[in-house]
Amino acid sequence: MSSIVLDSVSVEFLLKNDSRIGFMAGKKPFKALDNISFKFSDGDQVGILGHNGAGKTTLLRVISGVLPATSGSVAVDGSLQVALSLSTGLLNQASCLENITLRAYQYGFKGEGVSEYVNKVRALVDLEEFIYQPLKTLSNGMRSRLMIAMFLMKKKSIVVLDEWVGVLDRVQLDGVTSLYRLIDSSDIAIVASHNTGFIRKYCNRCLVLDSGRIAYDGETELAIRFYNDLNKS
Repeated sequence: MSSIVLDSVSVEFLLKNDSRIGFMAGKKPFKALDNISFKFSDGDQVGILGHNGAGKTTLLRVISGVLPATSGSVAVDGSLQVALSLSTGLLNQASCLENITLRAYQYGFKGEGVSEYVNKVRALVDLEEFIYQPLKTLSNGMRSRLMIAMFLMKKKSIVVLDEWVGVLDRVQLDGVTSLYRLIDSSDIAIVASHNTGFIRKYCNRCLVLDSGRIAYDGETELAIRFYNDLNKS
């Protein structure tokens, strides 16, 4: 059983207000998240909608443990697979094989687990002609396939995906859309995006954020209507 529970979570930053000298001088508080509460459980495939600056990425960072809450509590029960950026930690000058091996160590594999991970990625991505070539020589499409294959081979119960997730919806591996493969294999999936098309396609629940608050939490189609109406106002 996996779950994510946020109780009255707020995240506050100090924004520079003017050029006065001193640590606190010229700074004003800004709430990126304001009193957020919800519970996600097994089977929840959650879309996060909101305009730029609404708090989507901040919320994902709090759930992922990258950013601490200023107040409130965050409880995550389950293993996290987070992709706020697929390319972090890769080396353009190194070969594709070296990057796959590096990713295995970054994901915490050891001993035979490293070889097993590398072999599974190589079989899934099907880029053997380029496996010993530097990563920088790959086309954007091949690079995306490799990064996605490396991500898919790390199985976790909770998946957290940020705005770039649309690339997963365009790439197929073994004839299966990568985003479907990833979401279907997880207990809980959280997808932040402006693309209501694949939020509708993949999510059974949706949160709409507005100015750091939850403006709507419920069934996906109703949430999309609410989001569209919010953008018109």
